[in-house]
Amino acid sequence: MKRFSVAFINMFDNILELKIVEASDWKSALEAAKPGYLQNVQQFDTIEQAAESAFDQDWNFNVVEIP
Repeated sequence: MKRFSVAFINMFDNILELKIVEASDWKSALEAAKPGYLQNVQQFDTIEQAAESAFDQDWNFNVVEIP
C-alpha cells in the first residue's frame, strides 16, 4: 500500500478537505477519502482527465502520492 494526500472541494459549500489515506492507486485513494465520488470519474485513466470531468460536475480533487 502507498500513502496518498487527497484534496477535495465541491463548489456548493467551498470547503477544502485534505485527507491522508493508504491505497494502491489514485482511484482507490479517492474512494477512501470521499466514498461515492469515484463512480463519477472511474472511467478515466488519469487524474487530469478525471479532475476535468469533476470540474464540469461542480467539484474538484487532486491526489498526490506521498513518498
